[in-house]
Amino acid sequence: LIYGTDNTAAIQNAINATPAFGTLYINTTPNNGYLIKENGATGRALYVNRPINIEGGGNLSRLITDGSMGTTIAAIVVEQGGYAWNGVIWQGFTVGVDINLVPFTRYGGIGITFNAPGGFQGITIRNINIGESVGGYYSLVINGVGTQGNVIEGNLIAGGLFLDAVADSNEIINNRFRGVGSFGVKINTPGAGKTLFAHNSVTLAAGVIFLSGVQPLIDDNFFEEAGPPTTLRNAFLDIGGGSADTVQIATITNNLFGNWNSTTSLCILNGSNASDTLIRDNYFANTNGRVVVSNAGVRLQYGPNWYYPADALRLTEGGTGT
Repeated sequence: LIYGTDNTAAIQNAINATPAFGTLYINTTPNNGYLIKENGATGRALYVNRPINIEGGGNLSRLITDGSMGTTIAAIVVEQGGYAWNGVIWQGFTVGVDINLVPFTRYGGIGITFNAPGGFQGITIRNINIGESVGGYYSLVINGVGTQGNVIEGNLIAGGLFLDAVADSNEIINNRFRGVGSFGVKINTPGAGKTLFAHNSVTLAAGVIFLSGVQPLIDDNFFEEAGPPTTLRNAFLDIGGGSADTVQIATITNNLFGNWNSTTSLCILNGSNASDTLIRDNYFANTNGRVVVSNAGVRLQYGPNWYYPADALRLTEGGTGT
């Protein structure tokens, strides 16, 4: 691999040469990293179609997205390839442009997408840095109705995460999310349950939305706005944002909400498609006179919570059975 030249073909050849459940190493470089571009007219730079581990040495194990990728070309597309992926680990590398991770942009559309109708099970994605698209799409997307038991841990994800129509028991823990665009964190688990969203630092203009799911746990996170809100329903944490599916028995506890750029956006919206939500032991700081929580759901359990200033408009009630 040679810094400053197109390394796409060389990296793709290395991927192709790595056997199933083998490990591809992305070495660190004393320069900024390895340049990748669209591979032919495929709509992507790199393609993985069998379970391989990928391991880098940190920020200098960098895949630099080229400006020619615009806002549509995916950096890495992953397909299942008929294998079970249990135990596969991707860790310790970067996809993006900025060497110091500030402001940490990325050319192209999706950063990394795991795309399979049957889903992915038992994979770990940790200590990866993914930059925010300059106008494209989410930085990390995982989909498939059988996607369950995966761990997304310790990453810096600028530009958002989308779990699209996935299944049970996925964990999103100890990550840093940031970005000023319209793609935040979106969780869609129709009819499935036990998503864990915990110990994350969230600095996103687009916020966090749970479209569907049963018993998601949202615990011990730090939330703040990165800029004027770009959320669809003007709420930083939106529970029950789907038009048809429901969020049942969500637990929202021990979170800190603070440092708000807007005086009109909600901290939490418990929507009409949410039922039996518990909101307790959270701290709402720097509320600036805003409505902290707006409820339109069924059987909300609320409080105790803490507020600064203490005269914050704590709850507007439009639901039933609170």
